[in-house]
Amino acid sequence: MPTAFHHIKQFAMKHAFEVATFFTLVSSFVAGQSLHSSDGRVRTFEEETLIRNDANTNRACHKQNANYIPSLKAGQYSTSAFHNCFRTIQQIYEFT
Repeated sequence: MPTAFHHIKQFAMKHAFEVATFFTLVSSFVAGQSLHSSDGRVRTFEEETLIRNDANTNRACHKQNANYIPSLKAGQYSTSAFHNCFRTIQQIYEFT
């Protein structure tokens, strides 16, 4: 005749896989939904991808519009290649 321990052991063995699967799915879902950025903010994977793509686009723009300072002419600052790309605060101070 099986003992109570035998029944508990059978139950645990029978449902351990289900419990492990559940926790794996939950942790995968949570990990897939948000990431911790280098700035400490939590963002979704899509947001991180957009930021990375924007940075790549901006780098390409900077390469294409490099050497804007020597080409500046008085009265034509607003049409300068400087304004074609997003600029950091350091670049803005360099421009002014």
